[in-house]
Amino acid sequence: HNVLDDTISLFKLSELLSQHKCVCLGKQTENGKLCTTKHTFEDLCKIADFVLVEADGSKHLPLKAHLDYEPVLPCESTQVIAVIGVDCVGEKLKDVTHRCDKASELLACDKEDVLTEKMVAQLINIENLHSKVLINKCDSKKEKNTAETISGYIKTECVISSLHKGEWYVSSN
Repeated sequence: HNVLDDTISLFKLSELLSQHKCVCLGKQTENGKLCTTKHTFEDLCKIADFVLVEADGSKHLPLKAHLDYEPVLPCESTQVIAVIGVDCVGEKLKDVTHRCDKASELLACDKEDVLTEKMVAQLINIENLHSKVLINKCDSKKEKNTAETISGYIKTECVISSLHKGEWYVSSN
């Protein structure tokens, strides 16, 4: 259930949560993006079992390097899940990475370099901004194998998923 009303009360939100499994709350900006509402993360935690916050966009690219002030997270956050698309592997860094210059610097490579599984994991490990990693777009056996290879290099728990198909599992690596 989507709520794009910044004036909705916490009481009404609580009612909606009892009626629906999930409520997406946001305020729509002039350019069509969603942003936060007047409700604090702390208040939302009081009425919901789980509050998910998209803290950082990647301009629809499967990989992102972060600037020093990113990601912007509520101080009450208990988990941070890094989401990457497996489709970045085998592509040039510059074509699939948001903040490519930063990624190039962190990986000590050229923007023209083709990303390997190890490089993707290396970026995730260097930034160390997460408690878990979700590797998405694993729609085929080949993509799942690629994701498993990435997860073998990552220091934290990885979930391999095809959100498109509604499938996921925790990596064995």
